Amino acid sequence: MQKVKYCLLLLIGCIGLQIGQAQTIRVVNRENGKPIDLVTIRERGTDHGAVTNTQGLAELKGFGADADIILMHPDFKSHIVRLSRLLNRGAIVELTPLPQTSAYQYRNWALWAEDTPHEILAFQRKTLSITEPLSSAEVLGANHQILVAKNLQNAGSPLIRGYSGNALLTRLDGVRLNHALYSRIDNTHLMVVDPNNLYQTLVLPGTGGLQSSSDALGATIDFLTKTPAFAEGEYLGISSGGLLRYSSANGSITGNYQIEFNLPNMSSYSSLSYTKADDLRTGANRPKSHPDFGKRLSYVIRENNTDAVVNNENENRQVFSRYDQYHFLQKLRWSLGSFMDFTYSFHYSGTSHLPRYDKLTYTVNNTPAYAQWYNGPQLWLMHSLKTSFYYPSRWFDRIDITTAFQLTEERVNSRNFGSNQLRMQQATVDALSVNVDLEKAVGFNGKLYYGLELFSNKVVSKALSRDIVTLREMDIQTEYPNNGADYNLANLYLSVKDQISERLVISSGVRYTYTRLRSDFTDKTYIDFPYDVLVNETDALTGTIGASYRPGSSWKLGLLLSSGFRPPNISDNSRFFSEWPGMVLVPNPDLQPETNYTIEYSIANKSNSNWSIEWIQYLSFLQNTFTVAPFLFNNQDELNYEGEVAKVLALQNMERAQVWGTSLRGYWKTSQGIHITGSLTYTHGQNSETGVRLPHIAPFFGQLSMAMTHQKLTTRFELEFSDGVPWQELPPSEKYRQHLYSADGALSWYIVNIKNSYQLNNYYSINFNLENLLNVHYRSYTSGLSAPGFNAVIAFRANF
Repeated sequence: MQKVKYCLLLLIGCIGLQIGQAQTIRVVNRENGKPIDLVTIRERGTDHGAVTNTQGLAELKGFGADADIILMHPDFKSHIVRLSRLLNRGAIVELTPLPQTSAYQYRNWALWAEDTPHEILAFQRKTLSITEPLSSAEVLGANHQILVAKNLQNAGSPLIRGYSGNALLTRLDGVRLNHALYSRIDNTHLMVVDPNNLYQTLVLPGTGGLQSSSDALGATIDFLTKTPAFAEGEYLGISSGGLLRYSSANGSITGNYQIEFNLPNMSSYSSLSYTKADDLRTGANRPKSHPDFGKRLSYVIRENNTDAVVNNENENRQVFSRYDQYHFLQKLRWSLGSFMDFTYSFHYSGTSHLPRYDKLTYTVNNTPAYAQWYNGPQLWLMHSLKTSFYYPSRWFDRIDITTAFQLTEERVNSRNFGSNQLRMQQATVDALSVNVDLEKAVGFNGKLYYGLELFSNKVVSKALSRDIVTLREMDIQTEYPNNGADYNLANLYLSVKDQISERLVISSGVRYTYTRLRSDFTDKTYIDFPYDVLVNETDALTGTIGASYRPGSSWKLGLLLSSGFRPPNISDNSRFFSEWPGMVLVPNPDLQPETNYTIEYSIANKSNSNWSIEWIQYLSFLQNTFTVAPFLFNNQDELNYEGEVAKVLALQNMERAQVWGTSLRGYWKTSQGIHITGSLTYTHGQNSETGVRLPHIAPFFGQLSMAMTHQKLTTRFELEFSDGVPWQELPPSEKYRQHLYSADGALSWYIVNIKNSYQLNNYYSINFNLENLLNVHYRSYTSGLSAPGFNAVIAFRANF
C-alpha cells in the first residue's frame, strides 16, 4: 500500500511538472510561411505573456493548458486560440497580414489610415526618389498637397491650415526639433534633416494627432530615418548605396553614400551627404501685366572699401542665394535577446554662409537697405538613445525610452548699405529631452497609449559689431536675453483606441502640458529694459476624441474634435531684433498662449486598388492668436536702435480668429496601367472682429499628375498651380514686406513637369526630370525667393 502511495505521488508530480513546463509555439505568416518576430502573446484574464523572437518562437511560461491566448502584431490581424487545441495542431499559429497600402509607422507604433479619424499625408521613400528633393522642405511639397514658402534654397516654411513656423511640431526619429528659438515665421530649422536618409515622412494636419504635443496647432511633421535591420542568418551582411545628382537651375551637385552592416544581434547604418549649389536661376516668362516682377536687376559688391551697386548681367539669376551643406548620420543598433533592443543615433549637419535673398532685395528710396545679410554658418548635432522593451505585463506590452541631446548654433550677420559695421548675432541652444512611451493591449482589439515628454532648453546669446575696414570689434545688444534664457516643457498624455465593432473605431486622448520660460534682462548696458527678469509659467489640459466608421467595405467616415494650446517660446516672448530697417521687435511680457478648437470630418471611398477619393473639411476657432503689431516700449512707440530711430513692434495676442478649409484628393488606375492622381486645397482664415486675413493662409492650390510604367521606364506628367492673393487682402505683416509682391499682391501661377525614372538593373537606376517646362517665373505665397525656372535634373542611384 505504501508503495502504491509513493507511485501515485510520483505520478501526480510528473503531471504537475509536465503542466508547469514551458510550451514553445511558433508564429508564421499565413501567406508565405515566414516567421514573425515581436508578436505579443497574452493569456486572457492573467498577466502571463510572451514575445516571439526572430525565428517566430515563444516560450509560454506559466500558461494554463486550457487557457485562451491572444496574439497581436501591428501588421497582422489579432488572433485568439485555445492553447490545448494549438498544441494538438503542432504548436504553429498562422497570422493573416493586414493590407500594407495604408499602414504607417507613427512614433513607435503602427498607424492605420482606416482606423484613424484625422487626415494623414504620407511620403514614402520609394515614391520620393523620383522627385529628387533637394531638402526636407521639398519633401513636404513633393506630393503638392502642402504649399511651401522659401527664403533660402535649402529650407522652407510649410503653410498648413493657416499655420507655419513654430506652430508646426517637427520630430526626427521621435525627438522634438522645436527648440526654444524656433521662429513663428520660418522653418529654416528643417534644413538639418537630410532627405536622403528618410525612410518615411508623415504629416498629420491639425491638432488631432493623439500622441502629438498640444503645441502642434497646424500639424505634426514626423520624419523617420532608416533604421538598420538585424541579419536573418549567422553571417555578416553588407549593403551600400549612393546618389549623384545634378540640377541645372542652380548648378547644384549632390552626393550621398550609405553603408549598412547586419549581424544577428547588431547592425550599423552610416550616411554622408554633401550639396553645393550656386545662385538659383528663376523663370523668364512673366505675366504681361508685371513684366519686371522678380527681376534681379542689380546687386551690391564691395570695391575700394566702398559699397557699390552693379548691374546684373542675367536678371533671372538670383545673385546671393548660393549655399553649401553637409549631413552625417550614424546609427548603431543592438539587441538583448528577443525582448530588448537599443538604437543609438548621431546626426550632424553644417552649412556655409546662407544669404537671405529677401533681405538683400529690400530697397529704401531705390537704394539697397543692406549690403550684406546672411545666416550661418549654421551647426546642429544630436545624440539620441532609444531603448525598446517588448514583454506583456500588467502595465505595458511595450515601452520605449528615448533620450536625446541637441546642440544648435545659429548666426545672423547683417550690414547696412554704406556702413562699415557688420552686426554679428550668435545664439546657442542646448536641448535635453526624454520621451517615455508605453503601449498596452486592452481586450482583443483595444490599445492604450500613454507616456511623458520632458524637454529642457538653455539659450546663450552673443553679439558683436565689427568694422570691416579696421577689424575693430565691440559688444552690442544681443538678439536674445544678454544673460541667458531657459525654456522647459513637460507633457503627460494618455490615449485609447477601441475597436467597438468591425465597422467602428473610437479614438480619444488627453494631454497635460506645463511650460516655464525665464529670460534674464538684468544687463541694461545698451537697452533700458523696463524689467529685469521675465518669467512665464503656463499649463493646460487638451484633448481629442474621434470616430472612424466604415458603413461598407469601401467607405470610411471620420469625425474628430480636438483642442490645442501653444505657449510662447523665447523667440516669441523675448526677442529684441530689427526685422526690417526702421522697425524693431521687442519682448512682450504680457504675451499669452494661443489656443485652438477644431472640428474635422471626412469621407473616403476606396472600392478597390484601382481608384479612391477622399474629402476632408475642418473648422478651427482660434483665441489669442499671435500677430505683430505696434507696441509701446518704456511708454514710447519709437526708440533709438544702433543710432537710428525705429518703430516699435511686438508679438501680441489677437482676440479671436477662425480658419476653415477643405481638401479633395483622388487616385485612379486605368485599365491601361496609367496612374492618375489629383488634389485641391482651399483655406480661409481671418480675424473674427476686423475681417483681416491671417498671415499664413495659403491661397487655393492643387495638382494633377499622370504616371505610367513600361518595362523599366516610369514617366510622370505633373501640373501644379496656385491662386494669388490681391494686395488689399494681404495681412499687415506681409505688407511690411511689400518688395516680395507685385503691385497687385501675390500672383497666381502654374507649371508643368515631366519626371522619368529608368531602372537599369537590380542595382542601378537613373532619374531624369524636366521641371517647369514653360520656364514660368513664379513665387509661392510669402516666399522671398522666386522658384526655379526650367530645371533639368539628372540623378544616378545605386544600391548593392
